[in-house]
Amino acid sequence: MSSDYPSDWKKRRKAVLKRDGFQCQNCGSKEGPDGSSQLHAHHIVPKSKGGTHRQSNLTTLCEDCHNSIHGESLAPTATKDTSHGESYDEIDGVLIDRDSGKVVPHFSGKDSNESEYDE
Repeated sequence: MSSDYPSDWKKRRKAVLKRDGFQCQNCGSKEGPDGSSQLHAHHIVPKSKGGTHRQSNLTTLCEDCHNSIHGESLAPTATKDTSHGESYDEIDGVLIDRDSGKVVPHFSGKDSNESEYDE
């Protein structure tokens, strides 16, 4: 893990996953006994853009949705049609559905100067 993570990162990550019910906040997949997804704590505002490690800036995403946000794959929700007037807010390059509050996967690709831990 990158040295710019706090020493209590594992504890923070677990607290965020617990807060979010061990469920991806984008597609709803679960980790553990009730599901088989690997869950990640994702920085909503990227660290590289001033985001913090506070729980208010972290959300739970499954590996597929997390990779999608970072431009590495398609999310399980990628079939959603966004061409019919749905409303979204963009916060530092992250799209948030105003109705559900969920992260909307986009496919802009990973910035070439970001490391895997920058966000």
